[in-house]
Amino acid sequence: MKKNLLTLTTILVLISSWSPLVKADDVASKDLGFRFHWDSNTNTGRCLNNENKEGYNPHFVGICGDLRGLKMNNEDLNGLDLSGANFDGVSLKGAKLNGANLRGVRATGTDFSKADINGANFDGAIVSGSLFNRSRLNGARFIGANLSGCKIKESQLHGIQMQNANLGGTDIDSELKTANLLNATYTIGTVLPFEIAEAQKRGMKSIQVEMSVVKNPTKDSDSLKKEERQPAGR
Repeated sequence: MKKNLLTLTTILVLISSWSPLVKADDVASKDLGFRFHWDSNTNTGRCLNNENKEGYNPHFVGICGDLRGLKMNNEDLNGLDLSGANFDGVSLKGAKLNGANLRGVRATGTDFSKADINGANFDGAIVSGSLFNRSRLNGARFIGANLSGCKIKESQLHGIQMQNANLGGTDIDSELKTANLLNATYTIGTVLPFEIAEAQKRGMKSIQVEMSVVKNPTKDSDSLKKEERQPAGR
């Protein structure tokens, strides 16, 4: 009898502590009229309503949607205009985002693992600390995007556009032969699939010297130059 009571108690505890994943279809969404306004001069944008106030459309799967707290694994978002949306911390594992407009989105700590993101536009986006492992990003645009601290491993990056992107501390263990990396920046913590000489040849820029000067202005120029030869390789 004691054994049966113990089993029943354990089951009740498990049931009370269990909570289902919050899927995009399980919550009410509302379009409050916030729309994305892009400034091509600064490569940034803002979500504004008719009264010129900043904000998001709660759980709205579209322009300026606030999608934080949702689980969007395997969602079909192909071709959608999601510009200015907030995906911070969202799980998008296996999602389909081919051709989607993700310009200016916030997606820090977001999981894009195994997602199809071919031809998507992430220009000016902040995706720092996100995962793109085993994802397909062929022809995707990340021009002027902040990819600092991202992990991009075993992914397809054919023809990816990363001009002026921030790759500080980014770990890229994927083929970058056809990637456009002109003026993309890297730091000591950046890991690329080629050596620093190749990075510089392809127009990438190191910002570590400036960082070193700020951290330790007493270093002589020779030691700074030596440091400049350190990052980007594996």
